[in-house]
Amino acid sequence: MDTLVAEFGIACEACHGPGRAHVEANANPLRRYQLYRGDEPDATIVEPSRLRAARSAEVCGQCHGITVTKAEYIDSENTLGAAFEPGKNLFARCILVPEGESSFWSDGQVRVSGREYNGLVVSPCFQHGDEERTMTCLSCHQMHKQEDDPRSLEEWSVNQTTQDGASDQACTQCHVQYQDPARVVEHTHHGEGSTSCYDCHMPHTVYGLMKSIRTH
Repeated sequence: MDTLVAEFGIACEACHGPGRAHVEANANPLRRYQLYRGDEPDATIVEPSRLRAARSAEVCGQCHGITVTKAEYIDSENTLGAAFEPGKNLFARCILVPEGESSFWSDGQVRVSGREYNGLVVSPCFQHGDEERTMTCLSCHQMHKQEDDPRSLEEWSVNQTTQDGASDQACTQCHVQYQDPARVVEHTHHGEGSTSCYDCHMPHTVYGLMKSIRTH
């Protein structure tokens, strides 16, 4: 074996794609200032939150999905590594392992650690949304803690959620009728403030016998 490692862990390009053109273009401080002052995205780099819903989720699904490389690409990926680039179609070179295989419990729950993408793509909030309102990973999660987030870094890092993503606002941003506490009581048959959307729609389950987290 002659293995060379360029980067350890999950580095920038895993989510933002190849960065050489981005670095070279933004060596110009005037360009950086114009981008900062404007509303247009920087075309030299991928920003997952600006992608269409399916493509955005696939950025996370490259690692958090149970996938199998298509036969014609196995040799090249074994030699050169995964060829997926954020913003492109994840399933051009692989397939998503369907429910019923050995990676799932008999009730359809994923039993392998860290594979929440498989749960997301079969959820009604992903399947029946539109481009304005479709649940993706970034509906609740963020990979960089925001400056105005009052939580400590340690608290935020447990689930890497947005501030709204840690509360019922993750659901009511789309299901606006349940911003009314009376509608929540009617819907849940529980007293106001005594339960959350997550308790019924994302109950805790065991992944990989490592810990209990909310099903996706």
